[in-house]
Amino acid sequence: MITAINVPHIDTNSQSVSVVSVEACVGDRVDKGQEVCVLETMKTTVSIESEVDGYIRIVLAKAGDEIKYDRPIIVISSTESEYINEKEYTKPKENSTDIKITKKALLLAEKNNIDIGLISPSGDLIRSNDILLAMNRSENFIKRELTNIEKGSLDSLSFHKRHVVTAYLERVIDFKDVVVFANKFQKDNGLIFNPFFSILTWVFVKTVCKFNTINSYYNDSNSEVVISKKVNLGITMDVSGDLFLPVLHNASDLNLKDFINEVYYMQKMLYKRELNNDQLHGASICISSLAAFNISKHVPIIAPNTSFMLALSDFLPFTSANSDKFSVVGCSYDHRIHNGVQISKVLRYFENQLQNLTSS
Repeated sequence: MITAINVPHIDTNSQSVSVVSVEACVGDRVDKGQEVCVLETMKTTVSIESEVDGYIRIVLAKAGDEIKYDRPIIVISSTESEYINEKEYTKPKENSTDIKITKKALLLAEKNNIDIGLISPSGDLIRSNDILLAMNRSENFIKRELTNIEKGSLDSLSFHKRHVVTAYLERVIDFKDVVVFANKFQKDNGLIFNPFFSILTWVFVKTVCKFNTINSYYNDSNSEVVISKKVNLGITMDVSGDLFLPVLHNASDLNLKDFINEVYYMQKMLYKRELNNDQLHGASICISSLAAFNISKHVPIIAPNTSFMLALSDFLPFTSANSDKFSVVGCSYDHRIHNGVQISKVLRYFENQLQNLTSS
């Protein structure tokens, strides 16, 4: 018996799905209920299981492919030698109920490598004019490979989407005393830059030492929480429009002055593109700031193998008319291993530590 596994209707707002992974190869023996591929849309990710016991005979997609609903993705037979007409599954049928196309349009599409599955017909079927319009649109675009930086961002986004149950919490904090403290620290230590952000970040590191459970991530494969013994701080930094996450390893071992100098040095080396591979990987906890872009609030993406990212923003607009410096301090966290009560305590402790530092 031949069984074709077709793409199910996952999301009513889309016409196709993306293939995340294919978990079986041609010739593999599979059991009923065994995962054979993973599909996703913008809203959800779905594991597709084999409907029968048998052997994988045809695989019609690979990771990264876009496939329309009701199309076959894997074909299974009950025996290894059972005859299968591959053309029945690998070529679109002219009289197919899901795609109707004229012979002239089909020949034109095949000649110019146009995927008819991605074409919306102007009428009741795809005609040659529809193919010509698609060819014209394709000539107006330039395709290129992802850069290494874009691939890194894609990895972070994929981790955030597929492996994290994200929640967000925020607290409004008055940084007035921190601004005064930073100005005095800069003058007393002869710094050429204002250490305001680095001071906030150093206090955040001390907060992580108090609540070491946020210095962790959930390992899906082993169903376990992995807590780092060291605070390896990832700090988002922008260089000419490219976003990096350099890592300050063993950040909790540094006093305030050394910490400020290390952050400055790391940023300087990043601008020169001279950081090594170790300095760009291995974060256990992260912090992000968009204050330089006058953003008053943002929700950060959780980086791979972490479960918490603090988000700093610019001072709120209403503070410009007085001496107060209120700002939204937010954080994204993995709700599988943290809850709102715990995270609210982290933010409160962070604020209290700032007050202790600036009043000492």
